[in-house]
Amino acid sequence: MIEITHRVSPPVFKLGDKGKQKYLETKELKKQRQKQSQDVIKTIQIGFNEGEHDLAFKRKRVKEFLSENKKVEIILRLKGREKAHQDLALKKFNDFINSIDIPFKIIQERKSNPSFINIILKK
Repeated sequence: MIEITHRVSPPVFKLGDKGKQKYLETKELKKQRQKQSQDVIKTIQIGFNEGEHDLAFKRKRVKEFLSENKKVEIILRLKGREKAHQDLALKKFNDFINSIDIPFKIIQERKSNPSFINIILKK
């Protein structure tokens, strides 16, 4: 006997194979999970000494991701002696963010760490 629901009085049961019932339930859960939309966060990493052409290419990629309604995490990595110039890194990071001409919302405010600065954006 397989219990169908215990919420009603009296509980509902049916005759059948418990293994088959369990298999059908897990199969239905898998279908539901596939239909759910997952928030995809795309990551763009920029460097402290990155050239203007590279930044323009990455800016274009950010615009593409935002137009596809994906979340974008922008990370500025700092290595070695670059960590001593946090003010210059912050200026470069802000210039990159301000150069994105598609309107966006900031999901996660800018976080500064000695080795990186990051922010998460969404259209």
